[in-house]
Amino acid sequence: MAYHKGGGFPKSPFKGAKGATPPSNSAFPNYVNNNPKSEMHYPSVSTHLDKATPSQGEDWSLPAEMNDRKALSKTQKPMWPLRKGFSKDNGQGKIVTNHFTYTLTAKELYEYKILDLPAEKINRQVKEQNFEKALRACSFLQSFQGSFATNEIDTIISWKPIHEQMSSCFTVVTVDELEAEYKQCQVWSGTTVPIGEEGLALRFAFIREIKIQDLDQCSLAKPNYEDTNCVDIARCLNILISQSLNADVYKQSANKFFVKTARSRLAQSISLETVRGYFYNVKPGMGNIIVNFNLATSAFIRPILVSEFLSDHNTFTSSDAETLLKKLRVYVEYDRKSDDAEKTMRFSKDASRVWSGCRLFDESIGRLTFQKKKRDDNGKPLKDAKDNFIYEGPHLSVIDHLRTVFGRSIDSNLKAINVGKQNDPVWYPQEFLRIVPFQAYTKQVPEHLTAAMVNEACRNPAESRVLIETEGLRSLGFVQGSNASAFNLRNNVPLKLSSTMLTVPYQNLGFPEVLYNKPAMRASSWKLRPDIRFFNTNARAFKYMFFRMSDVDGSSPGFYDKLLKGQFARCGLQVAQAQNANPSYDAKVTSVDLKANLKKAKDRGVNLVILILRQSDRTLYRELKNLAERTFGLQSVCIVERLDKRDNFFGQYMQNISMKVNLKLGGVNHTALRPNERLSHTMILGADLSHPSTGSIAAVVGSVDPAGGKCLGSVRLQPLQGKDGEISDHEIIYTLEGMVYERLLHWNKFNPSNTSKLPDKIIYYRDGVSSGHYSKVKDIEIVAINRAYAKARTALKLPAKALQLTAIIVTKRHHTRFYVLPGQPGDRWGNGNTLSGTCVDKLVTSPYYQDFFLQSHSGIKGTAKPTHYFVIQDGIPDMGLEKIRDLVSIPHQPL
Repeated sequence: MAYHKGGGFPKSPFKGAKGATPPSNSAFPNYVNNNPKSEMHYPSVSTHLDKATPSQGEDWSLPAEMNDRKALSKTQKPMWPLRKGFSKDNGQGKIVTNHFTYTLTAKELYEYKILDLPAEKINRQVKEQNFEKALRACSFLQSFQGSFATNEIDTIISWKPIHEQMSSCFTVVTVDELEAEYKQCQVWSGTTVPIGEEGLALRFAFIREIKIQDLDQCSLAKPNYEDTNCVDIARCLNILISQSLNADVYKQSANKFFVKTARSRLAQSISLETVRGYFYNVKPGMGNIIVNFNLATSAFIRPILVSEFLSDHNTFTSSDAETLLKKLRVYVEYDRKSDDAEKTMRFSKDASRVWSGCRLFDESIGRLTFQKKKRDDNGKPLKDAKDNFIYEGPHLSVIDHLRTVFGRSIDSNLKAINVGKQNDPVWYPQEFLRIVPFQAYTKQVPEHLTAAMVNEACRNPAESRVLIETEGLRSLGFVQGSNASAFNLRNNVPLKLSSTMLTVPYQNLGFPEVLYNKPAMRASSWKLRPDIRFFNTNARAFKYMFFRMSDVDGSSPGFYDKLLKGQFARCGLQVAQAQNANPSYDAKVTSVDLKANLKKAKDRGVNLVILILRQSDRTLYRELKNLAERTFGLQSVCIVERLDKRDNFFGQYMQNISMKVNLKLGGVNHTALRPNERLSHTMILGADLSHPSTGSIAAVVGSVDPAGGKCLGSVRLQPLQGKDGEISDHEIIYTLEGMVYERLLHWNKFNPSNTSKLPDKIIYYRDGVSSGHYSKVKDIEIVAINRAYAKARTALKLPAKALQLTAIIVTKRHHTRFYVLPGQPGDRWGNGNTLSGTCVDKLVTSPYYQDFFLQSHSGIKGTAKPTHYFVIQDGIPDMGLEKIRDLVSIPHQPL
């Protein structure tokens, strides 16, 4: 077997490298590298957390000129429905938001790009290295040092007009028609950069001038600035901020970084750790430019030896670890013994140490042999006519050669690691390679580590705010200037940031009056009184059956059955209506026989199966849901076994189980006061996309009752290509028309006495769409809903009629947070968060359009995340923003 020596064996960082400590082969290695210039920079963990008291925040109020929305009506062809006004200040005061005032001292910015740098199939580290070479090769940039920032990939943002000196240094060139995006730009031929064997000729493009005044006018909702490309301007401003990042942080993306010392082991995992990071984004507020700044904790692979990583079976399975290893970068630890000083110096550099895409070989390293490559007089390997390397001499032992070269012992029984190509391998022992630090683990952490991950990421509101205002801003590069109320960015970047978060007015909408069989309670959390029954139920008889896992106590099915029967009255069921199809409780299941047992239950007329399982067994849970609901059409409920059956917890627990049972049998547990008045002749549609590994799945639910409490659904597999063969956008639902058509026909079926046969109005809630895709939702999905409505009217032989449609984008994946002012009481049910019902429609919302943030729940853990509602179509008359807000919050007073 051929053995490739290319790349060599670099000098160990543990013999003379400043700040490094020898590697450990223990199960919990204490690796540290304090050299900020090293690829392996991995400083000691900081155990200090800032204990500062949060400030009262920077006061903010709505500019007076923005209260008058009449001028905004002059906007020509607005992209989205314009905001007609703001909620009235009801005297409830202000709360703090994680946004800061942002001031740029330069009036203009200039965006440039270096063209022709290789981009495809190259990792970020190589892209950054190539870009750095290009910057060094462009000598004219040296005179502008300290006057620009970069994204380290291809873009330069300068606060001085670099292009004014370009013509004296370079030649203007014509842009090819294929590069239409640069056709309107000034482009110069650049210089040859040492990339590749022959070098690479690059071009330099002046993209545009950015007037900061445009963003200022946009923040004031000036009609002529409604179409300002705020996203692109914000991207450039984010690049300015990132200029101050240094080796103390790991920059993951354009506006997200992680603090290298803010690490924590993820439970007892050897391979995974959590690192505290921060997200930032510039955007127009109301009357000023603001920066959103938030915590962002993620899981990373620890810089352990590859041998330790592959033997950590408590974190990953062997196959998962091997698959993950192929995507990781590794670092050669030890020195290569050589009398050639030049080789030793060359191999000691990080560029020679780091390898990507290593693969675990099937054989142990002790069994591998190699032949030396035949080389020409210049030392270049020779190849034959088929482009294969030519080898010479006898086969040599890989492990003997490595022992000689490194002078270290090697475990001959461990499988070899190939860091080269499959047909041109480069072998290393597992224990010679260390994983490069700060490589994000992008998948969901293994289930047994989920709770630990949540506990680490969830911080109470006061602690989150202090971390952002201290560690976050400090790590980002803001240092306090002569004015204590503002921070200056280091590296002479011309911007300032307020030193504390902004305050914003809010409304508290109060608790809804929840309606069961009678008006019951107004609170964010409650227990059901003994006299409470569900809002309505399905009176049909049904059969149910208990399954239990083999390791579940044999008395558990009978115990839970007795408790469940005690709850059936809440569902409006008589004991005779609910029949246990297996009163002997002898049904035990495993993954192997689950399908057969479900088939028997189906054959016996069972409607509902109830599985009792242990907390740790999620695999059987998923199998049950898949088989019962998708294969056999059975409803299913899972109960987690509690061994101490004297626990008072069971009463409330079984109430929750009975709520699930009632819903699965077609009932409605509760609603809000006077729901019929709210949703008369109205269907509520909700839609989302999920993206499992097998492809995207679209789902739509539609209400079929006046209370909006009973919804039926449709599911479709999302096609990979659209009708015209183009690749489908993974955020857009292309199968919506057929699913909405089904929902409309079901609405007709469940409302036979309704003379109109179809709803007159639809309120469409769309989840999971980024702001860049709002226009596609309108152009594709809203059109599809209207087509489905017209099709349904034709199918039911109804005359043509325009649909009144209001469409709202609902977003939870954002970084806006709210905090109570110091000294003010927080939600006693919600971890000190702002009160449930907190609604904000100023400062952090759009200056032009209809949107608001609503925290409708008590955040019992961590810092509560409010939901963002953005109206992209307001086709229902008299359904203004306040009524939409009241509908989603369901306040006490009727609409």
